[in-house]
Amino acid sequence: MALENCVLHFPVGNGDMTLLQIGRQGFGKTVLVDVKITDSSQGEQAKCDVLAELHSVLPKRDGVPYIDCFVATHPDDDHVKGLKKHFYLGPPEEYQKREEGIPLIKVDEIWFSEVCTKRISEDRRLGEDAVALRTEVKRRRKCFESKVGAALNGNRLLVLGSVEDGEGKVERWDLPGLVAECGSTITIGEAEALVLAPLGDEIFDDENQSSKNDSSVVIRWTIKGSRILLGGDATVHIWKSIGDKYTAADLSYDLLLAPHHCSWRTISYDSASKTENPKVNEGAIAALSHAEPGALIVSSSKEISSVTQDPPSHLAKAEYEKVVGAKKFLCLADTGNSQNPPKVRQVNLGYMGVSLVAVSAPSIAIPKKSQPIRHG
Repeated sequence: MALENCVLHFPVGNGDMTLLQIGRQGFGKTVLVDVKITDSSQGEQAKCDVLAELHSVLPKRDGVPYIDCFVATHPDDDHVKGLKKHFYLGPPEEYQKREEGIPLIKVDEIWFSEVCTKRISEDRRLGEDAVALRTEVKRRRKCFESKVGAALNGNRLLVLGSVEDGEGKVERWDLPGLVAECGSTITIGEAEALVLAPLGDEIFDDENQSSKNDSSVVIRWTIKGSRILLGGDATVHIWKSIGDKYTAADLSYDLLLAPHHCSWRTISYDSASKTENPKVNEGAIAALSHAEPGALIVSSSKEISSVTQDPPSHLAKAEYEKVVGAKKFLCLADTGNSQNPPKVRQVNLGYMGVSLVAVSAPSIAIPKKSQPIRHG
């Protein structure tokens, strides 16, 4: 499959796995934001073989599949599952091709949020994939510190957002050139990545304590004139704070991945199950409402209904539909059933807008009314 300037959304239930193809496949840059690869036989509903689908679209170098960059929004299992088993983590010179089976995927560069590690609670430890990621980024940080091979494919590393080291901590991450602070723009190929979060501890108080989800990487991407807003599992407090910190131009989008799998707690401080009349937080929903004409909102989640346990939330879905309209809201689970797995959905990107590629029909362009505002 020849890809060019598009986004692929992999249907992984409640989890995220988004591939950005910047430029032409094999000639541009391929970025994977989060991953969730599980046994396709698990569960009652038929599951998409996302591993096979991923391999079918990855470029190869010397016969080995690779991604230019892996962005881990935060280290929960539904965002890093399968990383240890299906990706190569280690010194690039020690990679060995498998004689049989699917080859491990090389990762040229990793972007991640170091502040996540600080905000892990006692009852929510890192899973094995998150531990593997943590080990790998430490190895790459040592390459950066020693200046030995740090610029090579397979060794590159970038820390996004706030870096807060406690006194007496031996391992430090706030090294010059290693960190991209919030508000900075990173150029990767022909794309621009505006880092919006994770935000620092100054936004938290006794009522709003920090957590792993609050440490999610939030990036507004600009690819071929189209803007894509990806925010992991960032909570209502984060979106409210982002809305206070950034301008409407910074937050505008043509494509939004509904944060935390269309969770109600992304846009409300009130529990939908424990509050009689839960209210939307105006600041959070405003931050997520800067949709360009023809914008699309995608929910990477299970099917959404009034009886579904949050996430996903039918109340949150209703709020997003107010922003873009019911026809421009897509739940990735909706193309599957107990007999047929859901499909990978492709969204093409361009200066005239985004277009959702139909499963069995050509895509139809969704025009914009104005040209995009560029940042950098």
